[in-house]
Amino acid sequence: MSEETAAAPAQAQAAGEDNTAAPPKIPAAPLGRFASYHAKLEALKGINTRRDIVERDLLMELASVNLERLSEFPLLETERFSLFDIMLRRSVDHPAHIHVKNWIENFIVAVNRHAKATINQDQTALPRLEFEVAAAEAILIKCLQALTFQAGLAKDNLSDAIIARHGEQAVQRIDEVSETAGFGEPYFKALIENFAFGVVQAAYKELIAAKRTRLARDGQFLTMTFPFDEVLSRLAGTDKTIAQTRLQEKFAAVAAAPESARTADILAAWLQSGEHKALAWVKGRPDAAHLARIVTMDTVAGQLAAALAGALSGNAADETGGGAKQSDPAADAVCIKDQAAASACGAAIGLDCLKNDFTRALRYFEPRETATIVAPLGVFAPAQVEAVLELLYEFQFLHILRERGESECGKFAIRILRNRRLTPETLSVMAAVGLNRIRQKQLFEPDPDAEGILLYKIKTLPDLDNACTLLNFDERLSAALRQAFETAPLKIEFAVVLNLPKIAKVTTNLSAKVGEILALFGVKP
Repeated sequence: MSEETAAAPAQAQAAGEDNTAAPPKIPAAPLGRFASYHAKLEALKGINTRRDIVERDLLMELASVNLERLSEFPLLETERFSLFDIMLRRSVDHPAHIHVKNWIENFIVAVNRHAKATINQDQTALPRLEFEVAAAEAILIKCLQALTFQAGLAKDNLSDAIIARHGEQAVQRIDEVSETAGFGEPYFKALIENFAFGVVQAAYKELIAAKRTRLARDGQFLTMTFPFDEVLSRLAGTDKTIAQTRLQEKFAAVAAAPESARTADILAAWLQSGEHKALAWVKGRPDAAHLARIVTMDTVAGQLAAALAGALSGNAADETGGGAKQSDPAADAVCIKDQAAASACGAAIGLDCLKNDFTRALRYFEPRETATIVAPLGVFAPAQVEAVLELLYEFQFLHILRERGESECGKFAIRILRNRRLTPETLSVMAAVGLNRIRQKQLFEPDPDAEGILLYKIKTLPDLDNACTLLNFDERLSAALRQAFETAPLKIEFAVVLNLPKIAKVTTNLSAKVGEILALFGVKP
């Protein structure tokens, strides 16, 4: 059997030591750990504790006595409790939960049997039972380890995105939220309230005070335009490089190193193969490659890749934290696969529960808007989290407009205008492949709010392709324009469009009524 067995002290977590790269073997038999399990289980049985409490407390005991085998396990009790809560309660509707539940049950049964054999001094049964406890223990450690990795990555990537937008002063508030909220809905809700709702509300007031809105009449409609750039420009931001955490570096290293990247590919295929009964739910998941990368961060990954290639070797005695010896290669392979499956389950329940928690933290928005906001969230990757933050700012601004105009909601419509931009840097590239000034005027117009920036006149990629054909652009220029269009930054504006005929039906003084509606938004005629 295989299971990483680092013997570094628990304090290594705080000291910043990496205890997964080359784990030393635990030299002694694990009777100290087993005795802790015996004592905890006996104490719980003695007071007729509910089964769910037994599961929770024994799982907490397992983590407590195996801190040296858990990399990046959080120091904060609130975060630790959140991880246990995900494993035991919040993932109950997840297809992997039944397997996690069974592994916990198996561990409790194995500890109970070993305790009885120890009391009875059953020397015949003890070696086998020691192995069973060590095997069940290793599976739960792998599950908890992957859950820890996934939760930590989600938190680190979200924190980085917030700091990039709000500057270094955001760090203290993020830490305060972490200390009280752990991982879950309260954590996400607190961050959203601090770094989206409040900030956008303040930016709106500054925008109005600076008179940055525009008024324009077009026939029977009067439009107030609010430049969203003005909101984003009021976020502090930072020009400093945000250093990666150890966990982020480990995750990035999986893709960067050819050997671990190959291992991740092998594991991704295995996870989706359905070979292991605990992984039937993985097939068809778009994030299977991500789950495989999480599993690959653990030492069991390389051993599983070798096992799948028919090259399993090693002594299971030293790989279970000091458990009983098991030298059967076939049994070793089964144990390795069980541990890898547990790791994948831990990563998946962590990812899916946190996505559900994030969604619930957005109940402030309408369901359709919430679905739009969380759609890019994916696996909490940096670019995905940044996209979600951008949508949060947009929909919060939209909510402010709706709330301000609620009393007159039937007399106006709110539209979000999105125009693709061509930056000076991209324009230089386009000029080098044949975009002269005449062609430039056919496809672009100046951005009235940003000097040196051009706006695409064309709104869709098919329309751009048609324009390139009609204008007889060569393939090189057409391809460059297409690529620039697909990656172009957006200029976002909010337009509140007043329907003047509809307003006229309910008032005898149209100008005064229009002034009242504009005043709701803080805009003067």
